[in-house]
Amino acid sequence: MSTRSARPSSIEGIKRLAKRIASEKSVKHTTALNEAAVLAGYQNFIHAKHALSPPRTAPRSISHASTTRSQSPMSQSDFHIRSRAEWTSMVNHITSNGDATLSWQRVDDIVTTLQPFMGSNKNHAHLPRGGGFDFLSVAKGREPGCIEFEIFSGTTVVVKPRRLVLERIASDPAESFLMLDLDDLEPSGTTREDRERSTARRQEEVVEVGRGEYAGRSVYDDGYFLDDRGNERELPDDARPVLRLLNGQIMFVTKGSIWNGSSRTYSGIHDSQTTAQIRDAIQQIIDELAAA
Repeated sequence: MSTRSARPSSIEGIKRLAKRIASEKSVKHTTALNEAAVLAGYQNFIHAKHALSPPRTAPRSISHASTTRSQSPMSQSDFHIRSRAEWTSMVNHITSNGDATLSWQRVDDIVTTLQPFMGSNKNHAHLPRGGGFDFLSVAKGREPGCIEFEIFSGTTVVVKPRRLVLERIASDPAESFLMLDLDDLEPSGTTREDRERSTARRQEEVVEVGRGEYAGRSVYDDGYFLDDRGNERELPDDARPVLRLLNGQIMFVTKGSIWNGSSRTYSGIHDSQTTAQIRDAIQQIIDELAAA
């Protein structure tokens, strides 16, 4: 059966398809996994695994840190109540004066503003091309003008911020959101084909082998890479996988928000809208719920 005719709907199906792709095309297993995931309708294997695996960031029940065995675990609705309360507190720490639109452009200011919102279950970041992760931490990046985030998989996300916007919604501050507008990043691919592929996808998966120096994703499995002179070099101990987002918008919301509760928003629809348009859409739903 041709690999092109298969469209798996599970992680195991993607893995089986990847084995056939690797055998038919004589490509590395990681390359085959990503190709199989794309055929299944995802950006890459990491995206597929996150989307198809049981939820890790908002399970059906989450225990309080102080919960004893005799206490019942916190239900998902209670989890959302707590998430919304914490989000409101963080937003109000920045501004609590009614409806407000605030923005930051300096890298240091953007990092400082985002830091309180980072952490497992403290946010959900919707990516430009769809999908999303909890962003665990934020710091100034090694590339000039960039910042980097750690996500749950251990991968580092590198972006070049243009502006961060906070939209505070006074009628329900828990529905407030942050939008990180990204400046263009040049793809790091060494060949024209790699650069064209990354530009089309608006992102690239690479391995950082030196400060701001990247190699293809496959070198992480090979254990070595080729330097500028074509010589084989072992990967340094601090080599790390990196997802570079080349442009677009990242939207930060709380787990219990209206935006995060809709399956439609996971397709990246925020990337084609302004913060004002998104704010109006959320406000309309808030008003409808209030009226009901």
